[in-house]
Amino acid sequence: MDTAGVIRMEDKVKESELIGKVHSAVYHQCQKRGYAAPADVLVDVGVLPKQKYEDWRFGKVRYLEAVCTCNLKKLSFIMKQIRSYAKKSNLKPSFCCYKRWGVKKRHGHKPVIPLRFSKSGNLEIEKAYATHYVDSGRIEQLKKEKIEKAAVTDLEEISDKMPYMPEMKSSDSRSVKWGGKMGKEPDKKYETMKKIKDALEDILCSYQGRGHQSVYVDLDSLAFFASLIAYR
Repeated sequence: MDTAGVIRMEDKVKESELIGKVHSAVYHQCQKRGYAAPADVLVDVGVLPKQKYEDWRFGKVRYLEAVCTCNLKKLSFIMKQIRSYAKKSNLKPSFCCYKRWGVKKRHGHKPVIPLRFSKSGNLEIEKAYATHYVDSGRIEQLKKEKIEKAAVTDLEEISDKMPYMPEMKSSDSRSVKWGGKMGKEPDKKYETMKKIKDALEDILCSYQGRGHQSVYVDLDSLAFFASLIAYR
């Protein structure tokens, strides 16, 4: 094989590696937050230093392509691969307006200063850079996971606020955990506390199962109410 053939083969290998990096970056961004952004992909594949990206966001750089470490041909190839993967994965394109960070208020409000991506300023190129690709299914899954995690946390907080956690040692006696050994609690008080605790758990479990926050419960009030009843 001649030198030209070896160079072409090396170029194909590098191109294949770059495609893999681009697709992997889009996938992992969608898994983490439900969408992928071209500018973040450029950071992830190593052609845009994160500090330079932040400089651009704060308006210290005229346009984003100026601080990328590769030529425009390679940037164009990366953008093409982002769109290709998004189409193959049924990701929904969504335009996002990029505004300068750190803008100070003037006359009571912050002026909106749009950022520029490309050297040419071509509207189609600008739109391509500003288009995010959304995984709707993953976003719903992330929302559900967040709600379920919050429900578990709330349940743990309620348990922590309970004055004691009764345990039945025999049919005629109850012992109480509350910073050490305590005396026996009457059967009626024990049963009341147990019913309240079970009811609270049922409420939280029902919210968790729905997968959305259609009802809000004042958990602090419920815990306080349970305490009052238990110690009446």
